[in-house]
Amino acid sequence: MLVAAGLLLAACGGSVEDTATTLPPTTVAPAAAPVPDELALGAEVTFRMPDDATSQRLTFEVPPGGVVTLAVEGAATNAAVASVAVGPTGQTVSRVDVDPGETAAPFRYVTSTDGGGTWALDIQSRSGDSVTLLVDAPVQADGGSPGDAGPNAADPKPIDTATELTGLLGDADNEDWYVIPLAGGDIVAVTVAVPPGDGTASVFGDLVYNGNQVASFSVNEGGEESMRQIFAGDQTGETYLRVSGIGDYSFTVEVGPQTDGGSEGDAGGDLADAKDVGFGDVSGILGGDDAQDYYVANLPKDAVIVGTFTSSPEALGELRIELIHNGAKFTTASLNPGQSEEMTFAQVNGEGDQLYIRVASQGGEYTMTLEASTQPDGGDGTGDAQDEPGLAKQIAPDATFDGIINNTGSIDPRDFYTFTAAATGVLTLDVSVDARVGADTRIQVRDDANVKVADFSVGQGGSSTASIDVTEGTVYVMELTTPGQARYTVALR
Repeated sequence: MLVAAGLLLAACGGSVEDTATTLPPTTVAPAAAPVPDELALGAEVTFRMPDDATSQRLTFEVPPGGVVTLAVEGAATNAAVASVAVGPTGQTVSRVDVDPGETAAPFRYVTSTDGGGTWALDIQSRSGDSVTLLVDAPVQADGGSPGDAGPNAADPKPIDTATELTGLLGDADNEDWYVIPLAGGDIVAVTVAVPPGDGTASVFGDLVYNGNQVASFSVNEGGEESMRQIFAGDQTGETYLRVSGIGDYSFTVEVGPQTDGGSEGDAGGDLADAKDVGFGDVSGILGGDDAQDYYVANLPKDAVIVGTFTSSPEALGELRIELIHNGAKFTTASLNPGQSEEMTFAQVNGEGDQLYIRVASQGGEYTMTLEASTQPDGGDGTGDAQDEPGLAKQIAPDATFDGIINNTGSIDPRDFYTFTAAATGVLTLDVSVDARVGADTRIQVRDDANVKVADFSVGQGGSSTASIDVTEGTVYVMELTTPGQARYTVALR
């Protein structure tokens, strides 16, 4: 007895709806009764060629997207080879030859959504010879539901995401299309596998958005491949998974929002749509048409911004970071994949001003750690020491404090301080410059007659001391300037 068609299909690796049945064997008796016009699917039938004939046609109905399977066994008493041709009425897609007492190799033919209809078996044998037939045509279950996935973007099949699904391709069914809704700023990840077999299966696929291929993959038999596509915030609607090739395949589609800046959604692609973030840890992802992310954060007055920027090792090419204030870029960094860079930058700005951060690359993940504090100039918490002598910040003659100057782009080229000598004698002035944020820094001190009483320089990571003769009650002005950026410490004693 032949195996049921559903078991035959499973042996071939088929992916169809489980509609196959096994019915008791029947024999078509041509001498006493007419040959049935239509075969019952899933039923084993033994057909004996009439004594006065050598050919006979039997028909059966195939549903759209059905997978036609045929098993044929020749009776041991047959006098010669029997042949069974199968195909839609008027067409032969295959011919099965079976020797006496032998079982032919399994046959499978995959129809498409616009296929199906009446099929025929044309049997040729010696008069009186017999063949046992088992025909079935269960419907494909592409994407986890009955039916073939549509052959184009006009008729795609909806699918459940985050669930392993199966599909089948071959013969008249050479493309399966699935539809994936997009909310905007989504990440779509697809994993496809082709089971081991006889070496004839392979599938190809891509994601299609607005008629364009945006990602692709290919999988050989016994293999598995994954792809991921990043969609920008304005890319809404639908994307399509198109699979082509031959054979069974399994696949999983996962869809979820980007979480740029720690919240759902894509960071905006321009200044007007920048995503609000606080200072701290910020992460994001870029890829596809999502080539840049903008963030915005409120700045404290006269901010000192410290940032550490890192590009993932898997990033595609260079990651570019730009910090923007009042519409102008004031510092930039370019990172190779896997690279990290820390930067400090002093700003002169009003309280409530905003910092914009632009991150751009061809694709990949990135992280930023951002801190912002008010400039410590003079130690009074009011921010920047002014860059004019007449607006110099008042300090005590025995003060110790930190400060920062930034002559990059003439943002904060110099700091002025003023103090009044408490007694006549020698005043010691110690100045040191930070080893990491430091450039050659010049220190000048003048009395109220504009006479220079001290003039010396301190290099990056260095320190220097000057002894100044001062007169009680005299007002002195101290100027610090640098060609670059320097964090300094001043001590008067």
